[in-house]
Amino acid sequence: MFKIIPNPTFPATVAIAVPGKQPEKLKLTFRHMTREQLRDFFDRIAREAAEAIEGDRDDTVTRERKALEEIVAGWEDVDQPFSGEALEALIRNYHGAATAILDAYTGELNLARRGN
Repeated sequence: MFKIIPNPTFPATVAIAVPGKQPEKLKLTFRHMTREQLRDFFDRIAREAAEAIEGDRDDTVTRERKALEEIVAGWEDVDQPFSGEALEALIRNYHGAATAILDAYTGELNLARRGN
């Protein structure tokens, strides 16, 4: 049966670029957002990035971590349990991880939307 209200979380696999190797697959559990919530989320993180640039603050990793903590509920088959600190370590060690995760998240929401 089709559900008008989607599950609050959904799984997705994200390809994370690993230097010197093929991309590794990271299995994540994402939190669902409505269209309005997603728009507000991206508006806010864009505003925070612009304010950081204006204030000459280099807190990109912290901002990315906070943003990803809002959309990622957990992960599977990772050598560390999911936490904010582990998420920050992922972002620091794999330069394109935050972008790959955000792209996968929006892609999943859009694919789900197109399928409806």
